Amino acid sequence: MTGAESALRHQVAVQREAAAVIDRLWRDDLQERAQRMAQGVSHIADIVRIQQSLVLHGGQASSFSLTQAVQAALTIQGDTFERHGIMVALTIPDDLDRVTLPHNRLIQALVNVLKNAYEAIGERARREPVSGLIEVRCEPLGVDRLRLSISDNGCGLTPEARAGLFRFGHSTKERGTGFGLHATALFVQELGGEIALESPGANRGGRLVMDLPRTFGAGHHPAETPVPKTHLTQVPASPGPTETP
Repeated sequence: MTGAESALRHQVAVQREAAAVIDRLWRDDLQERAQRMAQGVSHIADIVRIQQSLVLHGGQASSFSLTQAVQAALTIQGDTFERHGIMVALTIPDDLDRVTLPHNRLIQALVNVLKNAYEAIGERARREPVSGLIEVRCEPLGVDRLRLSISDNGCGLTPEARAGLFRFGHSTKERGTGFGLHATALFVQELGGEIALESPGANRGGRLVMDLPRTFGAGHHPAETPVPKTHLTQVPASPGPTETP
């Protein structure tokens, strides 16, 4: 074999090895990245679609699925929960799923509360290991009313931190604005509902509870004889969001 033939065979072998490496990179890395990029583009499209839907609905009451509203609020958060290993559990019975409420304002309220829950878990995670969990639960509450609760196993609240929670500008966070919970509370009150935030203490999670009408809007108003008020502070405390930015 001549020197030229040997060099040619060596070059071919190198090229084949390079092709094999590129193939492995594509299968093991680039393909996965391409899939993540495609998922990201799809996710952005979902967010744009949801935002457009919110604009179209305006502030008027409309009939929609409560489950889909929660899912829309989760979608707006992006991949925040997945990236930080936070599991979200959703429990909404079929017979409570259909509501007639201001669609976009409810989703914005859910975004605020879910963001609080995520940040509460993040705050606790900076102090100790924790497997993040957020639970969204809906329960019947008398005639044409429901209780929507969002709980987390985050940093919780001390009794001192709970004072003035729904007041505009009040926040226990270093960079918080104190607007989210305030806006959420105003929305709930405008519907004739009630709101409360419970926590058994620091690093023991908390729960935000909203008692809402199932139907509100033109021709529909809070019941003339509402169900007896439930003292939310007596509800057994379970994990839930702490406070808004």
